[in-house]
Amino acid sequence: MIIRVSLRLVLAITALTVIVPAAVMADNNDGCEMHFVYRSSEQNVNELVLQNFQDDEWSEPVLVHSNASGFSYAPTMASDADGNSLIVWVEDNGSANQLMYRVKSRSGDWSGKSQQLTSAKGEKTTPVLIRSISGVIYLSWVSDQNDSDDVFLSRWSFADGWSEPKLLSSDNVFPDIRPSFEYVAVENGRSELQVLWQARSSDGVYAPDQHVLEAGLEFSSAQSELSEQCTKELSKVALPESTEEGFLHFPQIALESYQRITLR
Repeated sequence: MIIRVSLRLVLAITALTVIVPAAVMADNNDGCEMHFVYRSSEQNVNELVLQNFQDDEWSEPVLVHSNASGFSYAPTMASDADGNSLIVWVEDNGSANQLMYRVKSRSGDWSGKSQQLTSAKGEKTTPVLIRSISGVIYLSWVSDQNDSDDVFLSRWSFADGWSEPKLLSSDNVFPDIRPSFEYVAVENGRSELQVLWQARSSDGVYAPDQHVLEAGLEFSSAQSELSEQCTKELSKVALPESTEEGFLHFPQIALESYQRITLR
């Protein structure tokens, strides 16, 4: 028997809806930390900005990417166990939407300029990152490079960069959309990490489809205890102002939950 478990607690913070995680990695003793990468427009220049929240305060904004001629949106972020961070977003320059990324090392140094992640063929949309409980960082997204929307997956590491993109959905004429990651409880107290998406059939109906990334996972009581502590602390945090769209990232999280947020 398979049981889907909800690992999220929904809290209202100012005018935003924020999903706070319910399980956290216990491999970092620096306390509860939260990253916020968001889109901001200043003087008609589209920017992606990063701020960190730790020790009861937000850091100064750090410019991740600036685009004076196009539109950068849908940012997503993940960090490895060593503290290296990865940000991926969609770049629209008026032709085809492409995935771009930038890396920040544990020391705080950024990798040169923003880079394109995949080939330029086709439109890329809805990127989503996760760092699994095993420490692997996965990225899933949708591309129509095969003429219809399909779901792809790649792995990233600070040492080796990106793996070759892998097609997860069926290569057919029907679109597959909205990829996400979810832990699913199975028998014997173990869980699986899955990529979920919506697959359209020949009769026009969308239905869930999935691909198992990791199986036989177990979560410790230490993770749950740290989760409860960080949930209480981070639920009190007011987000930075002047935000148009953003992505909350908790670098210690194993059961990573998140939400793109837009000011209303």
